[in-house]
Amino acid sequence: MLNKEFFSEISEELHPRCKLFLSADLIRSSEQKHPIVPADAGDQFDKDKFDTERPFDPYSRTMQYYLEDHWFSYLTEFYQKYHQIFLDELQVLIDADRQLGQARDQEPKCSRMNTNRIQIWKLAGDEIIYAVDVLTEDEIYMISLAFIRSIIIYRKILHDDRNYFHDDAGREFKGYRDQFSALYSKCILDVKGTIWWAGFPVSNREIVISNEFSRADEISKSADPRFSNLFGLKEAIDKNLYGKNSLKVDYLGPSIDIGFRLAGLSNSKQLIISVEVAFLLNKRDSAWALLIEGATASRKPLVMKFSGRKPLKGVFGLKPYPVFWLDSSSNEGLSFIEEEMLGATGIEKNRFLDMYFERIFKRHSRFIIEPELINMDGEYDKNSVVCNVIKRIDDVWRKEQLRQVSKADIYSE
Repeated sequence: MLNKEFFSEISEELHPRCKLFLSADLIRSSEQKHPIVPADAGDQFDKDKFDTERPFDPYSRTMQYYLEDHWFSYLTEFYQKYHQIFLDELQVLIDADRQLGQARDQEPKCSRMNTNRIQIWKLAGDEIIYAVDVLTEDEIYMISLAFIRSIIIYRKILHDDRNYFHDDAGREFKGYRDQFSALYSKCILDVKGTIWWAGFPVSNREIVISNEFSRADEISKSADPRFSNLFGLKEAIDKNLYGKNSLKVDYLGPSIDIGFRLAGLSNSKQLIISVEVAFLLNKRDSAWALLIEGATASRKPLVMKFSGRKPLKGVFGLKPYPVFWLDSSSNEGLSFIEEEMLGATGIEKNRFLDMYFERIFKRHSRFIIEPELINMDGEYDKNSVVCNVIKRIDDVWRKEQLRQVSKADIYSE
């Protein structure tokens, strides 16, 4: 367990950080930016937008597509609306947790959780990727549940308006113009998600960049390359820049690579999660989770499933990776009914699950390690793999700093 005693023994720039990465991605959005244009579609365009004195120009089709700007409109809407829906759904769960705590005269399970923790790491085309600091298994459950529910709600925004194919007078749209209609575009879009976990600084690294750095870049050029990022991280902490907008942070490592590969397996029904996320979700307080889901019964519960192992290109030692997923379907349509008829249920608390995780982490320890979360008031596990690795890194890191100080003294003479 990573606790207060452990943190006091190591350099601040090596303090462990546990992050949950969440990707929300629009499906089929690229098709809207690169539509197939039928050869005979030219006369169906709204020529009022162009100079009617000029003969018809086939390039006007491209011009109209640009002017209608529908692909940009729905992307902007996605960036703005989805993010707010995610925050709203998380707040619903935070409020439910507080109400449960008050009813039991206890502190809420996720008392330190707040929506300010939700930070967008990057916008990648049609994708929003979040990087969120997490402290407990229950926080991971709460964030994951809010994320699934926000996907389902945004899907309803895309699909549920039955007037998409009608104009103001109730007349149905016809012909090729449908394919250039923003409403038509929204109809065929969908959303998928992926969640993965990464621990820092073991296995993965944080890279920090800021215009306010002084000697960090100069030092890192002559430093041991294994620690070049730590000089920047140390200066960011010393100058109280960490966590501020002026600091640009990126994340690198095996866990990040695996997460992006897993995103390729996700679809509108299956929100793929990494092995670490599945492991941590399995350790959540199940009784509390049921109460939270019961208090927000009108929304989707969290159901975890397993679909075997699949190869992921270039990662995990080219071995098949265990594919766990959360059901992000809307509980509508034939697929939901068919699963209910077949008796397909989640695998939470399956009697083989703990054994499976133990063997997976042991067999593939070069690529994934059992996650350890931070509990400042918990017990210090002297045998913790993460703690021992960080202590060894810290020993070498302190020597490297002394070497750089000595080198600076020689140059100054």
